[in-house]
Amino acid sequence: MPIFGDLKLRKTRARRLRRRRGGFAIILVLGMIAMTLAVSYALVRGQAATARGSSNHELRSEARQAALTGLSAALRRMNQSNNWGGADSTFTGTVNSGQTFAVQYITGDAKIDADGPDAAKWPYRTTITSTGYAVDPAASAVTTTYRVEAVVELVPRRLADNPSAWATMQNYQLYQTNTDDNSLQLPFRINGPARFLGSLNNFCSSYPPSSSGRTRYLSDLQAMRYAGYPDYRPFTGPITYSQSTTTGSTRNLITDNLGVTMTNASGSATSNWNHPGNITSYQLFPGGKSYAPATLTGTVAATLRADPRTNPAGLFVANGDVTLGNGASIVGTVIATGKVRFNGTNLSIQPFSLPALDGTTSAVQLPAVVAGNDILVGDESSAAVQGNVVTFAKFSVTSGDQATQWGLNGRLICRQFEVQSRSQFNIGSLWWSFVWSWFNDQLGTHDDIDHYPVYCAAWGMNYVPKITINPPTGAAVVAQWFTAGSPLYKVDTGDVGLRWSLIRMKEQP
Repeated sequence: MPIFGDLKLRKTRARRLRRRRGGFAIILVLGMIAMTLAVSYALVRGQAATARGSSNHELRSEARQAALTGLSAALRRMNQSNNWGGADSTFTGTVNSGQTFAVQYITGDAKIDADGPDAAKWPYRTTITSTGYAVDPAASAVTTTYRVEAVVELVPRRLADNPSAWATMQNYQLYQTNTDDNSLQLPFRINGPARFLGSLNNFCSSYPPSSSGRTRYLSDLQAMRYAGYPDYRPFTGPITYSQSTTTGSTRNLITDNLGVTMTNASGSATSNWNHPGNITSYQLFPGGKSYAPATLTGTVAATLRADPRTNPAGLFVANGDVTLGNGASIVGTVIATGKVRFNGTNLSIQPFSLPALDGTTSAVQLPAVVAGNDILVGDESSAAVQGNVVTFAKFSVTSGDQATQWGLNGRLICRQFEVQSRSQFNIGSLWWSFVWSWFNDQLGTHDDIDHYPVYCAAWGMNYVPKITINPPTGAAVVAQWFTAGSPLYKVDTGDVGLRWSLIRMKEQP
C-alpha cells in the first residue's frame, strides 16, 4: 500500500508541475507579445512624429518661399509701374494651390526717430510686409505662415514740370509778370538783374522834388561807391525793360546817374502761369501718401515748421488773407488765395529743403510765399525772407517809417512792384528846397559834406535801404514751383516706374 500511495502522490505532483510550467510559458509568450506591441507602437509613433516634423518643415519652407515671392512682386510693382497701388495699400497673390501671399505697403520706417537726424527721410521710406501661407495638403485646416519685411527709400530722379516761364524767372532778382506801372520811391535796393514789363516812370518821383536835387542824389549814390561807402544804389542791374514804356528822362536817371545798364526787350504778360488755388491735399511722389497742408487763418504769430509725418513739404495754406504777426517764424511755404500781410517785427520765412535729385547735392525748395492777391509790408514791420516770393498781384511796401525793414535773399516775382514813400522823406517841397540850398552852400567849406544823401541823412533821411532784394545765400538749391494735383517728384524719362533703394530686410517666422 505505501508503495502505491507514494506513486500516486508523485504522479499528482508531476501533473501539477506540468500545469505550472504551461502557465509560465503562456505568461512569457503574452509578455513577449506585449513587448513586441509596445516596440511596434513606439516605432509607428516615432515614424509618425518624424513624418509630421518633416511635413512642418516643408510647410514652413513653402510659406517662406511664398513670402519671398510676395516681396519680389511688391518690389517689382514699385519699380515697374506708375500705379503700384500706393502707400498703405495691400495686394495678394498665389504661388500654387497650396501657397499664397499677402503684401502690405506702409509709409515710413519704424526705426526712424521722429526727432532724430533721419526724421526728414521718413515720408520717403516705405515698409513692405509680405506674409506667406502654406496649407497642409493632408489637413486643409492647417496653415503655416512666414513673414518677410523690407524697408525701401525713394530715389528721386525727376521733379514735376514747372510752368514754362519759371526757368526764365530764376534768372532775375525781380521779375514782373505783367505790364502794370511800377512806383519806386527811395530808399530801396534790388541787387542783381531785374526784369520790368511795365513803366518805371514813377521811379524816384516823390523826392527829391527838384530835378537837379534828384539828379545829384542819385549821382552821389553812385559816387559814394568809390569813396569807401557800400553800394546803396536802388538798382545794380542790369535791367531788362520795354523801352516804349519808360521816358528818356527816367532812363537817364538810371543809366547816367546810377551807372546801371538797361537793355530794351519788348515783353507781354506771362502766360501759362496760375496760382495753385486752395490746396487741400498733396503727394510727394506718385502713389505716395496723401498729406493735408496746415491751415492758416487770421494772424500768425507762432513758429511753424514742416512735419515729416504729417506735412513733409511744409505747406501752410490760407483760403483767403493771412497776416504774419510779431515773431512769426516759418520754415516751409505759405500759400494764400488772398493777400499776405507782413505786419509785425522779427518775422522770418524760409522754404523747407526737400531731397536732392539722384546724383546731385542741391536741395529742392518750393517758394517761401505764394499769394493770389497782394503782398503787403506794413509800417514799421521787420522781416527776413529767403527763397522765391510770388504774388499774382502787387508787391507793396506801404508808406511809413524808414525803419520798416523787409529783406529778401532770393527772388521776387510779382505783377506790380511798389515801394511807397518814407515819412522821414516826406518833408514837403519847401523844406526840400531849403535842404538843397543849404547843401550847396556848405560845399567847399572846411568840413563840408560832399555827398547829398549823406547830407540828407543829417536831417533824418537815412539813405541806407532797408527794403532789399539780394541774391540767395548759402548752398545752391533747386527752385521748384508747386502745382496743385501734381506730385513733387515724378517718374524719370526712360524709367518705367519710380526707383527705390533697399535700406534693410529681415525675416520674421
